[in-house]
Amino acid sequence: MDSVFLVIPVLLVLMFSLGLELRLDSFYRVLACPKAITIGLCGQLLLLPLIAFAVAASFNMSTEYKIGLVLIACCPGGVSSNVFAMLVKGNVALSVVLTSLSSFISILSVPIILGIAASLFSDVDQQVEMPFGMIVAQSVVMVFVPIILGMLLRRLKPGFAVVLLAALKRAAMPLLVLVVTAFAIEKYDDIRQNMYGLALAVSFLLAATMFLGYLLARLFMLKPDDSRSIIIEIGLQNAALAITIASSPVMLNNKNIAIPAVIYALIMNIAVIGFVFGVKKRSCKV
Repeated sequence: MDSVFLVIPVLLVLMFSLGLELRLDSFYRVLACPKAITIGLCGQLLLLPLIAFAVAASFNMSTEYKIGLVLIACCPGGVSSNVFAMLVKGNVALSVVLTSLSSFISILSVPIILGIAASLFSDVDQQVEMPFGMIVAQSVVMVFVPIILGMLLRRLKPGFAVVLLAALKRAAMPLLVLVVTAFAIEKYDDIRQNMYGLALAVSFLLAATMFLGYLLARLFMLKPDDSRSIIIEIGLQNAALAITIASSPVMLNNKNIAIPAVIYALIMNIAVIGFVFGVKKRSCKV
Protein backbone atom coordinates (compact mmCIF):
# COMPACT_ATOMS: atom_id res chain seq x y z
CA MET A 1 0.00 0.00 0.00
CA ASP A 2 1.20 3.51 -0.86
CA SER A 3 2.23 5.21 2.39
CA VAL A 4 0.52 8.46 1.37
CA PHE A 5 -2.87 6.77 1.92
CA LEU A 6 -1.83 6.25 5.53
CA VAL A 7 -0.16 9.58 6.30
CA ILE A 8 -3.03 11.83 5.18
CA PRO A 9 -5.69 10.24 7.47
CA VAL A 10 -3.21 10.26 10.36
CA LEU A 11 -2.53 13.97 9.85
CA LEU A 12 -6.26 14.72 9.77
CA VAL A 13 -6.72 12.86 13.06
CA LEU A 14 -3.81 14.72 14.69
CA MET A 15 -5.09 18.13 13.56
CA PHE A 16 -8.60 17.23 14.75
CA SER A 17 -7.07 16.32 18.13
CA LEU A 18 -5.47 19.74 18.31
CA GLY A 19 -8.86 21.34 17.74
CA LEU A 20 -10.37 19.24 20.53
CA GLU A 21 -7.79 20.68 22.90
CA LEU A 22 -8.59 24.29 22.06
CA ARG A 23 -10.94 26.43 24.12
CA LEU A 24 -11.49 30.17 23.88
CA ASP A 25 -10.46 30.68 27.49
CA SER A 26 -7.07 29.12 26.64
CA PHE A 27 -6.50 31.98 24.21
CA TYR A 28 -7.71 34.54 26.72
CA ARG A 29 -5.39 33.28 29.48
CA VAL A 30 -2.30 33.22 27.30
CA LEU A 31 -3.10 36.46 25.45
CA ALA A 32 -3.15 38.19 28.83
CA CYS A 33 0.65 37.64 28.77
CA PRO A 34 1.55 38.02 25.08
CA LYS A 35 5.34 38.06 25.47
CA ALA A 36 5.74 34.28 25.39
CA ILE A 37 3.44 33.95 22.37
CA THR A 38 5.33 36.63 20.44
CA ILE A 39 8.68 34.99 21.23
CA GLY A 40 7.40 31.54 20.30
CA LEU A 41 5.86 32.63 16.99
CA CYS A 42 8.96 34.61 15.98
CA GLY A 43 11.12 31.60 16.80
CA GLN A 44 8.88 29.15 14.91
CA LEU A 45 7.99 31.20 11.85
CA LEU A 46 11.08 33.37 11.29
CA LEU A 47 14.21 32.11 13.04
CA LEU A 48 13.55 28.40 12.55
CA PRO A 49 13.39 28.55 8.72
CA LEU A 50 16.53 30.72 8.68
CA ILE A 51 18.39 28.07 10.66
CA ALA A 52 17.10 25.37 8.28
CA PHE A 53 18.33 27.35 5.25
CA ALA A 54 21.75 27.69 6.88
CA VAL A 55 21.95 23.97 7.73
CA ALA A 56 20.76 22.92 4.25
CA ALA A 57 23.31 25.19 2.58
CA SER A 58 26.10 23.80 4.77
CA PHE A 59 25.64 20.15 3.78
CA ASN A 60 26.39 18.53 0.45
CA MET A 61 23.08 16.90 -0.45
CA SER A 62 20.57 16.83 -3.28
CA THR A 63 18.16 19.69 -3.97
CA GLU A 64 15.25 17.52 -2.85
CA TYR A 65 16.84 16.82 0.52
CA LYS A 66 17.72 20.49 1.06
CA ILE A 67 14.10 21.45 0.38
CA GLY A 68 12.97 18.62 2.65
CA LEU A 69 15.12 19.97 5.46
CA VAL A 70 13.59 23.43 5.06
CA LEU A 71 10.12 21.87 4.90
CA ILE A 72 10.63 20.36 8.36
CA ALA A 73 11.27 23.82 9.81
CA CYS A 74 8.10 25.15 8.14
CA CYS A 75 5.79 22.67 9.91
CA PRO A 76 5.03 23.70 13.52
CA GLY A 77 4.75 20.99 16.15
CA GLY A 78 1.45 19.14 16.39
CA VAL A 79 -0.29 17.26 19.18
CA SER A 80 2.95 15.52 20.18
CA SER A 81 4.54 18.85 21.16
CA ASN A 82 1.60 19.54 23.47
CA VAL A 83 2.02 16.09 25.05
CA PHE A 84 5.73 16.67 25.61
CA ALA A 85 5.01 20.12 27.08
CA MET A 86 2.76 18.40 29.60
CA LEU A 87 5.44 15.79 30.42
CA VAL A 88 8.03 18.48 31.23
CA LYS A 89 5.44 20.43 33.28
CA GLY A 90 5.47 23.32 30.84
CA ASN A 91 2.66 25.78 30.15
CA VAL A 92 0.37 23.46 28.17
CA ALA A 93 -2.08 26.27 27.31
CA LEU A 94 0.80 28.24 25.79
CA SER A 95 1.94 25.15 23.86
CA VAL A 96 -1.54 24.51 22.46
CA VAL A 97 -2.10 28.14 21.45
CA LEU A 98 1.34 28.40 19.82
CA THR A 99 0.78 25.18 17.89
CA SER A 100 -2.64 26.33 16.75
CA LEU A 101 -1.62 29.85 15.70
CA SER A 102 1.51 28.67 13.90
CA SER A 103 -0.48 25.89 12.17
CA PHE A 104 -2.95 28.42 10.80
CA ILE A 105 -0.18 30.80 9.71
CA SER A 106 1.75 27.94 8.10
CA ILE A 107 -1.04 27.55 5.53
CA LEU A 108 0.46 30.61 3.81
CA SER A 109 4.02 30.59 5.13
CA VAL A 110 4.88 27.02 4.00
CA PRO A 111 4.44 27.57 0.23
CA ILE A 112 6.24 30.94 0.41
CA ILE A 113 9.26 29.53 2.25
CA LEU A 114 9.35 26.41 0.06
CA GLY A 115 9.25 28.62 -3.03
CA ILE A 116 12.31 30.48 -1.76
CA ALA A 117 14.04 27.17 -0.99
CA ALA A 118 13.28 25.82 -4.47
CA SER A 119 14.66 28.94 -6.19
CA LEU A 120 17.71 29.02 -3.93
CA PHE A 121 18.70 25.36 -4.04
CA SER A 122 17.49 24.19 -7.46
CA ASP A 123 20.07 23.84 -10.21
CA VAL A 124 19.98 23.13 -13.92
CA ASP A 125 19.96 19.37 -13.37
CA GLN A 126 17.35 19.31 -10.62
CA GLN A 127 14.44 21.75 -10.73
CA VAL A 128 11.64 21.47 -8.16
CA GLU A 129 8.36 23.23 -8.88
CA MET A 130 6.25 24.61 -6.02
CA PRO A 131 2.47 24.56 -6.71
CA PHE A 132 1.65 27.50 -4.40
CA GLY A 133 -2.13 27.45 -4.87
CA MET A 134 -2.43 23.69 -4.44
CA ILE A 135 -0.32 23.69 -1.27
CA VAL A 136 -2.50 26.44 0.24
CA ALA A 137 -5.74 24.69 -0.74
CA GLN A 138 -4.68 21.31 0.60
CA SER A 139 -3.29 22.87 3.78
CA VAL A 140 -6.68 24.45 4.43
CA VAL A 141 -8.30 21.03 4.06
CA MET A 142 -5.74 19.16 6.16
CA VAL A 143 -5.00 21.77 8.84
CA PHE A 144 -7.69 24.44 9.14
CA VAL A 145 -10.80 22.29 8.62
CA PRO A 146 -10.00 19.48 11.12
CA ILE A 147 -8.90 21.98 13.79
CA ILE A 148 -12.16 23.93 13.41
CA LEU A 149 -14.20 20.70 13.50
CA GLY A 150 -12.40 19.69 16.69
CA MET A 151 -13.13 23.07 18.26
CA LEU A 152 -16.81 22.78 17.30
CA LEU A 153 -17.08 19.33 18.85
CA ARG A 154 -15.39 20.62 22.01
CA ARG A 155 -17.94 23.44 22.10
CA LEU A 156 -21.02 21.29 21.43
CA LYS A 157 -20.08 18.08 23.27
CA PRO A 158 -17.42 19.01 25.86
CA GLY A 159 -17.70 15.80 27.89
CA PHE A 160 -17.33 13.52 24.89
CA ALA A 161 -14.57 15.75 23.47
CA VAL A 162 -12.47 15.40 26.64
CA VAL A 163 -12.74 11.59 26.57
CA LEU A 164 -11.96 11.46 22.85
CA LEU A 165 -9.01 13.83 23.25
CA ALA A 166 -7.47 11.65 25.96
CA ALA A 167 -7.68 8.61 23.66
CA LEU A 168 -6.27 10.48 20.66
CA LYS A 169 -3.40 11.89 22.73
CA ARG A 170 -2.41 8.36 23.69
CA ALA A 171 -2.62 7.36 20.04
CA ALA A 172 -0.66 10.35 18.68
CA MET A 173 2.83 8.92 19.08
CA PRO A 174 1.97 5.38 17.90
CA LEU A 175 0.27 6.88 14.83
CA LEU A 176 3.36 8.93 14.01
CA VAL A 177 5.55 5.85 14.48
CA LEU A 178 3.25 3.90 12.15
CA VAL A 179 3.52 6.58 9.46
CA VAL A 180 7.30 6.82 9.74
CA THR A 181 7.68 3.03 9.71
CA ALA A 182 5.49 2.60 6.63
CA PHE A 183 7.33 5.35 4.78
CA ALA A 184 10.75 4.04 5.86
CA ILE A 185 9.89 0.58 4.53
CA GLU A 186 8.71 2.02 1.22
CA LYS A 187 11.80 4.20 0.75
CA TYR A 188 14.25 1.88 2.52
CA ASP A 189 16.95 1.91 -0.18
CA ASP A 190 17.03 5.70 -0.49
CA ILE A 191 17.09 6.17 3.28
CA ARG A 192 19.85 3.58 3.73
CA GLN A 193 22.04 5.17 1.06
CA ASN A 194 21.68 8.69 2.48
CA MET A 195 21.20 7.97 6.16
CA TYR A 196 24.54 9.21 7.47
CA GLY A 197 24.56 12.62 5.79
CA LEU A 198 20.88 13.29 6.39
CA ALA A 199 21.01 12.13 10.01
CA LEU A 200 23.90 14.52 10.63
CA ALA A 201 22.09 17.45 8.99
CA VAL A 202 18.84 16.68 10.82
CA SER A 203 20.68 16.39 14.14
CA PHE A 204 22.28 19.79 13.58
CA LEU A 205 18.86 21.27 12.81
CA LEU A 206 17.25 19.71 15.87
CA ALA A 207 20.06 20.73 18.23
CA ALA A 208 20.13 24.29 16.86
CA THR A 209 16.38 24.78 17.13
CA MET A 210 16.12 23.48 20.69
CA PHE A 211 19.09 25.62 21.68
CA LEU A 212 17.39 28.59 20.01
CA GLY A 213 14.31 28.00 22.17
CA TYR A 214 16.51 27.90 25.27
CA LEU A 215 18.32 31.12 24.31
CA LEU A 216 15.09 33.00 23.59
CA ALA A 217 13.58 31.87 26.89
CA ARG A 218 16.68 32.99 28.78
CA LEU A 219 17.11 36.23 26.87
CA PHE A 220 13.55 37.36 27.53
CA MET A 221 13.48 35.95 31.07
CA LEU A 222 10.39 33.80 30.66
CA LYS A 223 8.93 31.86 33.55
CA PRO A 224 10.23 28.26 33.89
CA ASP A 225 7.02 26.64 32.64
CA ASP A 226 6.83 29.03 29.68
CA SER A 227 10.51 28.38 28.93
CA ARG A 228 10.00 24.64 28.74
CA SER A 229 7.05 25.05 26.39
CA ILE A 230 9.01 27.44 24.15
CA ILE A 231 11.90 24.95 23.89
CA ILE A 232 9.51 22.15 22.97
CA GLU A 233 7.48 24.25 20.51
CA ILE A 234 10.50 25.60 18.66
CA GLY A 235 12.46 22.35 18.77
CA LEU A 236 9.67 19.90 17.91
CA GLN A 237 8.27 20.00 14.37
CA ASN A 238 5.29 18.26 12.76
CA ALA A 239 6.89 15.44 10.79
CA ALA A 240 3.51 14.06 9.71
CA LEU A 241 2.61 17.39 8.07
CA ALA A 242 6.00 17.59 6.34
CA ILE A 243 5.67 14.02 5.01
CA THR A 244 2.13 14.75 3.79
CA ILE A 245 3.06 17.96 1.95
CA ALA A 246 6.03 16.27 0.30
CA SER A 247 4.38 13.01 -0.72
CA SER A 248 0.76 13.95 -1.43
CA PRO A 249 -0.08 13.54 -5.15
CA VAL A 250 -1.91 16.89 -5.13
CA MET A 251 0.88 18.81 -3.42
CA LEU A 252 4.61 18.25 -4.07
CA ASN A 253 4.19 14.58 -5.05
CA ASN A 254 7.88 13.96 -4.33
CA LYS A 255 8.63 11.32 -1.72
CA ASN A 256 12.35 12.10 -1.78
CA ILE A 257 11.55 15.49 -0.23
CA ALA A 258 9.80 13.62 2.60
CA ILE A 259 12.85 11.50 3.49
CA PRO A 260 14.49 14.16 5.76
CA ALA A 261 11.20 14.39 7.71
CA VAL A 262 11.20 10.60 8.23
CA ILE A 263 14.73 10.69 9.64
CA TYR A 264 13.86 13.78 11.65
CA ALA A 265 10.91 11.98 13.28
CA LEU A 266 13.21 9.19 14.44
CA ILE A 267 15.88 11.49 15.88
CA MET A 268 13.40 14.05 17.24
CA ASN A 269 11.67 11.59 19.54
CA ILE A 270 14.96 10.38 20.98
CA ALA A 271 16.14 13.96 21.60
CA VAL A 272 12.91 15.18 23.15
CA ILE A 273 12.55 12.12 25.37
CA GLY A 274 16.09 12.87 26.56
CA PHE A 275 15.03 16.45 27.27
CA VAL A 276 12.01 15.21 29.26
CA PHE A 277 14.20 12.98 31.43
CA GLY A 278 16.79 15.74 31.82
CA VAL A 279 14.21 18.23 33.03
CA LYS A 280 12.71 15.75 35.44
CA LYS A 281 16.16 14.91 36.80
CA ARG A 282 16.79 18.58 37.49
CA SER A 283 13.47 18.85 39.31
CA CYS A 284 11.88 20.67 36.36
CA LYS A 285 14.34 23.58 36.44
CA VAL A 286 15.40 24.86 33.01
